[in-house]
Amino acid sequence: MYGIDFGTSNTVVTIRDGGGASLLDLGEGPVVPSLLYFERDRRASVGAEAVADYTDALGRFKGQGNLYHRFRFFQAIKLALKDPTFRGTTVFGTFWPAESLAGLFLREIKRRADIVSGGPCSSAVLGRPVMLAAGGESGRDDGRVLERYRAACAYAGFDDVSFVPEPVAAAVGMAGADDGASLVFDFGGGTLDIAVAVPAARAGGGAGPLRILSSA
Repeated sequence: MYGIDFGTSNTVVTIRDGGGASLLDLGEGPVVPSLLYFERDRRASVGAEAVADYTDALGRFKGQGNLYHRFRFFQAIKLALKDPTFRGTTVFGTFWPAESLAGLFLREIKRRADIVSGGPCSSAVLGRPVMLAAGGESGRDDGRVLERYRAACAYAGFDDVSFVPEPVAAAVGMAGADDGASLVFDFGGGTLDIAVAVPAARAGGGAGPLRILSSA
């Protein structure tokens, strides 16, 4: 099972290693920029490769008119899943739903992780913002966004996916480091999430090593 932090700016993947987890080197180090590049008649690229391809294209096509019809460069593709007004975009005559754009990025991340880990893996735990819907809309809206996340993961090849609020996942990683309360301050590229946790034994017990008192 993979643990995936699909961030607005960067993405990392971990795998179980005994009682803990290890970061995977995805070919450009453990941190891959959450970027996607398309060019007509070429395969899509992600991460640092997408940056290199985009930079190269700017030079090759300089002075050749409308570059929009020659290549496309996507940043913060995760945020597209949160926007209910953005269904997708047309790339060189083909309509790409937002879920497929994010899924294409995750599929390449999965491919690299499978190579490093030595075999295909179809299950993953992904971090998610505490509030998925933009502007803190209703729980129903939050559920709709989560379904878009699931669709992106399915496109990537994951058939067993669960989600954990990002600050809660970080707090669990801190278990045992301190016997007092911990404040997790997750200031990301697209969201700010906060959680307060204490050891479960100190809070009267409960499942797991920590008890989350609050998250936002």
